[in-house]
Amino acid sequence: TKNLLVFAALGFSKHLFELGRAAEAEPHMRAAIEGLLANLGQGDARTLLAQQNLAMLLHVQGRLDECEPLLESILATRRRVFGDTHEGTVQAIANLGALYVDVEKFDDAIKLLRSALAKHPEDAVLRTNLAVAYAGKGDKDAARKAFDEAVKATPGDALLLFTYGHWLGTWKDNEGALQKLR
Repeated sequence: TKNLLVFAALGFSKHLFELGRAAEAEPHMRAAIEGLLANLGQGDARTLLAQQNLAMLLHVQGRLDECEPLLESILATRRRVFGDTHEGTVQAIANLGALYVDVEKFDDAIKLLRSALAKHPEDAVLRTNLAVAYAGKGDKDAARKAFDEAVKATPGDALLLFTYGHWLGTWKDNEGALQKLR
């Protein structure tokens, strides 16, 4: 019965979050995570997914200072329990890399994402996040190279092309942006 209540709280918090009611969702999500930790433990995939959802909730609220240590903890646990090749670990790396970009820790993002890409060269999200990290750092040449490699590795990825087009426009390279759209 305890587990059912935990999952009900988790489902309800996810519903509130999807409705854009993050502040209302948070206490239910935290309560569910406490229950998951008590019943399943830190290394359980469901616990880590719930913590990942909490990190997303904090991120959309702009509470990046709370989000960062949570994402770092999730990644450390995923690496310890599942290893670097597990899909959930790769997603945790991508999420932490994106957060590092948001808090302007570009070098940390680049180091983390390049290391992950050495093991997962086909991952479009890692590639896109790396290109954005270079772009945010102001290294246009490295960003263009990373974007071009990402497009070559995952042609037709709409989010990647959108992001590349955005940065080309930001750099006032309208012709380059138009070429990417063709």
